[in-house]
Amino acid sequence: MKDYTIYHFSKRELLRYSGIALPGSFIVFFLFYQSVRISFFLSLAGVPVYLFYQKKRMTEKIQWQMMLDFKDAMESFVSALVAGYSMENAVSEAYRDMKLMKGKETPMLCELGEIKKRLTLGETLDKLLLDLGRRSGVEDIITFAQIYATARRSGGNLVKVMKRTAANISEKVEIQREIRTAMAGKKMEAVCMMVIPLLIILYLQIFSPGFLDPLYQGTGGRMYMTFFLLVYLAAVMWSRRIMKAAEK
Repeated sequence: MKDYTIYHFSKRELLRYSGIALPGSFIVFFLFYQSVRISFFLSLAGVPVYLFYQKKRMTEKIQWQMMLDFKDAMESFVSALVAGYSMENAVSEAYRDMKLMKGKETPMLCELGEIKKRLTLGETLDKLLLDLGRRSGVEDIITFAQIYATARRSGGNLVKVMKRTAANISEKVEIQREIRTAMAGKKMEAVCMMVIPLLIILYLQIFSPGFLDPLYQGTGGRMYMTFFLLVYLAAVMWSRRIMKAAEK
């Protein structure tokens, strides 16, 4: 079964992102060092860093989509339970509803289809949901699976528990969606702030040739530019972390 906490690039994606990372890294390093050799070797080291970042970003994108789809599946679960279906049959109803709603294969739709298939082979639903939560890495799916397993063992009012859980998850997802919408503009501002220092260096090199030459010559100049580069990269990472913390 697929582990959604680890994203695997296809060959086309690997070539595409490497093709973006290599020249992009070279341009950044060349602005700081004005040396083709140094910039080339540093850009080779920058490719795996960019691929790691892109892999993490794609993982988060898939997990976010799974959470949105799971919210819709939860609503189908509750509707089916209220109508008198068992939880196992509610999964089949949710799969049918999601298939009509999405019109295409999505990770959550595939998972519901797999759960439906494995239920016919005699596997228990609580075990399958816990496995899905572990593989998805989505906190809400893990929480739902744990609550369902506990309610099933304790013999509580399953419909009431599922209603309350679905309402809480839906509210949380809507809040996160609003936060992401509000943060979209801030992300663009952060990108502009990251680009501005590079544009300033480029501007000085074009319109004030020779002004920055002392920073590109000798050991002292190289050390200064290395320090500035490290400060710049730290600022980029810090801004990314702030954005990520604000979304949670």
